[in-house]
Amino acid sequence: MKGKNFYKKYIKLTFIFILLSWMVIEVSPAKSKEYENIEKEYINLEWEVSFLYPKDWELKETGELVEIIPVEGKSFLQIYRVQFPIRASLENIPRRLGNKANLREKVVKKLSQIELSSIGADGGEVISGELLVPYGKAKVWEVYLTKGKEGFAICAYIAPHTSKKVITGFNTILESFYLGGIGSKEVAENSQEGTKNNSLQGIIPPAGVNIASKSFGSKVEGEARMDVGELEAIIDDDFSNYDRIRGFTAAFLNSPIIIELAKLYIINRIDFLLWNLDDRYYQYILEVSKDGQHWQKVADRATGQWQDWQTITFPATSAKYIKLTGLYNSSGEPYFQVVELRAFYER
Repeated sequence: MKGKNFYKKYIKLTFIFILLSWMVIEVSPAKSKEYENIEKEYINLEWEVSFLYPKDWELKETGELVEIIPVEGKSFLQIYRVQFPIRASLENIPRRLGNKANLREKVVKKLSQIELSSIGADGGEVISGELLVPYGKAKVWEVYLTKGKEGFAICAYIAPHTSKKVITGFNTILESFYLGGIGSKEVAENSQEGTKNNSLQGIIPPAGVNIASKSFGSKVEGEARMDVGELEAIIDDDFSNYDRIRGFTAAFLNSPIIIELAKLYIINRIDFLLWNLDDRYYQYILEVSKDGQHWQKVADRATGQWQDWQTITFPATSAKYIKLTGLYNSSGEPYFQVVELRAFYER
């Protein structure tokens, strides 16, 4: 067992599960297969807001209001922004449905610091309940958030008899909703010609947040083995509990382990722990990509003796995929074994 866990596993996308536990609707908060790979990304550079939504839904923008309407039923989701002169106040963000007199089983909950960190907000609360309408009971939930001088609201009206497909689409919006650090970022890079500015697209993660974590929506692809080690060990946030059989992810030499991030991020540092319960060393190549097809090499360790933790820093770049390819294992085994990988944006 190596080292001590100095990285706190504090980012959890938990507010979506809290909301759905109040809505008596049995549907998995995980992304539905029906919406897999058919989402559009909404980015509002002025608001610094981004989220994913089903591509066949209608999205309307009117001033400070964004409305997303499913293709079926009478449900809708609205997002709006309120600007304050000094600092945003949760209490002063206008309520859409949360203050209705006929809202039944009303529940109000403040979001925890963990939940706020996962969406980039300073403060937040959730209101949920039911509205009696002519054709049954409609579910209502509203998320109110503050960041600096701005307040935001995510308000959902879920009509009676709404399908699980629509609920899953609302889940997708909530799971991917993020405030701040979005859009074009001017990044200075040193080159032989001097300093140049590149405009990067993607979300800048909060300081210290590992966006390669499974709990942050990342998943393992490529040619990682299922018969050696554990497929998702590399993104499980646990680098203290591993042995010769479990607690690491492995691939054959010259076969890549690929981590797909939940969204397009701007990153400039990747750390990973090579399996180290004996004196073996490895050689490897580390690459990143925006689309999974065109790769940028950020570390070439094809020579040397590399062991234990590897810290790779590089000029800030946009990345949705991280590819780690082992080239050599001094033990003679045909595998490249990695206990944990973490990705960050360092300010």
